[in-house]
Amino acid sequence: MTEEPPTEGKGNAFPTPGETFDPSEPVPRLRRELATGPEGLSARGVSCRLAVHGPSEVRSKAHSSFLRELSAQLAHPLALLLWAAAALAFVAGLAVLGWAILAVIAVNATFARPATRGTSPPTGPGAAGQ
Repeated sequence: MTEEPPTEGKGNAFPTPGETFDPSEPVPRLRRELATGPEGLSARGVSCRLAVHGPSEVRSKAHSSFLRELSAQLAHPLALLLWAAAALAFVAGLAVLGWAILAVIAVNATFARPATRGTSPPTGPGAAGQ
């Protein structure tokens, strides 16, 4: 397969590490922008992309423990502000308000934890559904 020259004034036929491509573009345009064809990459193209981008692999995020995530939620700056408000409520003799604020902290730490999992968009080679 013969590699096509770069298009639209690009100086490099291969994508740079920070460059992204829109997967909704027509296939011929994607092939042209990615400097590939229906047969795939040439051996030279594969070795060049391997040297520039490294091996194609999916990196998994290290899973933190439940206690670590819970403690992070309890020590969040806004949670610390609520801790201070609860302490002030107890000092001022407003125990009901203090307990209500502590309940808000507990509910926030419990339900905010799952919302932070798996929300980051995929990155790296092949992240566009290849």
